[in-house]
Amino acid sequence: MKMIKKCNSILIDNTGETIAEVVVAFAVLAIMMVLFAQGIAYASRTNVIADHNRNNADQTLIKLQDLLASTEAQGPVPVMGGNAESPIIIYRQVYEISVDDTDENSDTYRYVVYTAD
Repeated sequence: MKMIKKCNSILIDNTGETIAEVVVAFAVLAIMMVLFAQGIAYASRTNVIADHNRNNADQTLIKLQDLLASTEAQGPVPVMGGNAESPIIIYRQVYEISVDDTDENSDTYRYVVYTAD
């Protein structure tokens, strides 16, 4: 008898989600999906820009290393002179290197190199 009463109460109970609740839940889910998609798109664009900047900086640093290894065309400028207590002279050299030498609108990087005797 108890089993019949439980089954009867289950059948009579008509609580559940209404269509309004389902629509609201779907709308919230859709908004969250749009925000997630925008975040992924922004992260992808930022990653492409960072890769471009990193590659340009790497190329100019390689050019700077080649320039320093080949000659010292600009000549070092003494920044701090040596004396009896500190016989080390520190030189400062400024190099402006563009990523693409043939392109006028190419990114240009400025490197300051300090060397000591």
